[in-house]
Amino acid sequence: KVIVKTLNDRIPHGVDPQQLGKKSELFYRQHKVLSELVHPQIPKVLHSFTTEQDGDTTFHSVQEWFDGPTLEEVVKQKGKLPVEEAVRMSLSLLEPLEYCHAQGVKHRDVKPKNVIISDKQAKLIDFGFVLDEESPEEGGSTMVGTLGYAAPEQLWGRATEQSDIYSVGATLLHMVTGKDCEEMLNHGGKTYEERFRVCYEEHVKDLDERLQEIFARSLDVDVAKRYGTVVEMRTDLEMMLVTSGA
Repeated sequence: KVIVKTLNDRIPHGVDPQQLGKKSELFYRQHKVLSELVHPQIPKVLHSFTTEQDGDTTFHSVQEWFDGPTLEEVVKQKGKLPVEEAVRMSLSLLEPLEYCHAQGVKHRDVKPKNVIISDKQAKLIDFGFVLDEESPEEGGSTMVGTLGYAAPEQLWGRATEQSDIYSVGATLLHMVTGKDCEEMLNHGGKTYEERFRVCYEEHVKDLDERLQEIFARSLDVDVAKRYGTVVEMRTDLEMMLVTSGA
């Protein structure tokens, strides 16, 4: 089975041909990168194409279809998950992410809706395509992500591998609380980073202190204080399971 994914970005009629050419080139370049990813928890990217309607250009990607509910649907149906189950699911989610980072690929939009539960594994779908070049001078790129799950620096257009780690932390938070992380944003914050900080502390105060520490190290708005790699986060999650006897 396959599914056709359509990018939200549509190039309007009348846009400068050179700009359209650059965006098309970037789209196909990213498609090539994703099509070279080979991992059982990542859908195969099989084909890409563009369509035109009323002069507007739209980009499409044909990908492998995974059977199963999304993590968002699972939590909506079951409510918050037991901590052990949530930790194991997070460890499963880190496997394809670790592979991607080793290939120099960032996902950019890890969230419960983009995780398919299939064969007791977390399958990672819907990589964030970007149709604007990254700016070497600014160190950034076009904003891709979802409020509550995207790290503050990512919303500013500066996605890194640690931005993906933040998103895994937010996804784990959703699993153990049953709450949408966007509802936990600190909209009253004075700085940009504080306004987009997930205020998780009150929601996890009764959970294992080791899990609270994992949230602190994955959801810190300061990238320098966050886990540096997926391996670091995985190690802490695995240690938590071992020491709890799970």
